[in-house]
Amino acid sequence: MNNLTVKKGANLTLEPGLVIKFASRHSRIFVNGGLALAGTAASKITLTHLSDDNAGASSTPTDNDTEGNGNATKPAAGDWGGLQFNATTNDAFSKIEYTDILYAGTSNNSSYYENDGAVLLYSAAPTFKNVNINQSGSFGFTFNNVSTPVLENVAIRNCTWDPFAISLFADPTLTNITLVQNGSNGIRIIDRTIGSNA
Repeated sequence: MNNLTVKKGANLTLEPGLVIKFASRHSRIFVNGGLALAGTAASKITLTHLSDDNAGASSTPTDNDTEGNGNATKPAAGDWGGLQFNATTNDAFSKIEYTDILYAGTSNNSSYYENDGAVLLYSAAPTFKNVNINQSGSFGFTFNNVSTPVLENVAIRNCTWDPFAISLFADPTLTNITLVQNGSNGIRIIDRTIGSNA
């Protein structure tokens, strides 16, 4: 898959056990409406890159070889973009549960960081529960503007940069967060200018 866009006013639910593989560093899910990833403990949803042969219905990697090239290609951090929730997101509907987000977080090589991360939020407030981000090429989560998401039982592992990049105007709720072997286990502040009345 290249890009998936949920239009403003539309709601999309992805069912348990679904595996979606993205084709390029520019591939992303853009959410302007509502997105629910309804994974379960027994049947997670996986979002990953096309070359990830470990993701699929079979326990044998060769059976999941979507590209059909054997071991010629292997996934790497930042091989696809990730999820992007925009300001028109239906926050009440948008719940990401029991989902693995692997090899996302393409870095845009910006001198600022608001456009980098496996999960980008722009004044949005979806809920993430029992989510695993692994091998992001940049940040795990980036909360821009006045984003107010809820994260519970979220693990961020092996991110190239910090697990979180957060605007000073964002107000996330973080509960039971696991951070393992990231570029740092801190939070990067991404606002460039703060007014004198801040």
